[in-house]
Amino acid sequence: MVSVVIPIFNCEDYLARCLDSIVNQEYCDFEVIMVDDGSTDKSLSIAQEYAQKDSRFFVYHQKNSGCAAARAFGVRQSKGEYIAMIDADDYLSEKYIETLLETLLKDQSDLVKCSSRFFSADSEAVKSLSIKSDAVLDGTSFKNEIFRENIPHEFWGTLFKRTLFSENGGGGEFKVGFTSDDLHFWVAVVDRIERASLITDALYFYNIGNGSSITNNKSARYYYSIAHAWCIRWKFVRNNPGFRWRTERHILRSLWKYVHSMECRLEDGTVSEEQVNEIIGYLRASFFRSALFGAKCWDGLIRRLTLFSSKR
Repeated sequence: MVSVVIPIFNCEDYLARCLDSIVNQEYCDFEVIMVDDGSTDKSLSIAQEYAQKDSRFFVYHQKNSGCAAARAFGVRQSKGEYIAMIDADDYLSEKYIETLLETLLKDQSDLVKCSSRFFSADSEAVKSLSIKSDAVLDGTSFKNEIFRENIPHEFWGTLFKRTLFSENGGGGEFKVGFTSDDLHFWVAVVDRIERASLITDALYFYNIGNGSSITNNKSARYYYSIAHAWCIRWKFVRNNPGFRWRTERHILRSLWKYVHSMECRLEDGTVSEEQVNEIIGYLRASFFRSALFGAKCWDGLIRRLTLFSSKR
């Protein structure tokens, strides 16, 4: 059986479409664990309606604790041998579960990832997050690709074997209190992955038109979470010297984009000067203390962080 875990928070405009896409799956042996994370709109009542109509749907309610806590709770409640995590404002192709499960079983993999399409409010696909080619990777190759983000690191678009999660149902894999829990997740589980499958089929549809989503609402909490995730990732990379240099370069490029994004959010008032300075101080103290200060590749970013901080 496949367990589909859905954290839900204030998505009344999108939830029915998400749940309908699961009801319409060609593969039928699944359960849906819906975890309402303290919604203040009609999301909980919508979830309850589906639970009343379909015995495969189960709804739980918790006080607002964030997506990571909702996912961890959902995994603990689930009973399936395989686990998929879906965002409540997205939807699936009717072949999503069937195709991913068939691939995972055929390849004897620990997980399978597919391509995704992004769509806006008018339901038209605007771009894709693509897997370049069908492939089966060993654990080391997957580790290289996921940390260099040649493979999408998001939860969605992925079917996992339950054995990747700890015995208590996902306790340590989810970083509760942080918005970027997918980045933390891979650090926790990647060494458990012996084999991973990739497929090019675009079977997951990701909503970029939801202005209240974490991705579109980059608050100070978001930047704190990303900074913490990159520091955790860096510490992990340092202990894996086989792919350290290439991953360093990727982290460097990502941090340039991260700092630029913070600059933009400072200008529009989303984050304050005090918050930016605190985040940059955390990066410099926690991250660059362990970085290769003697390497020229870090000099430019360090100067930019210093100048950015001094401008404030």
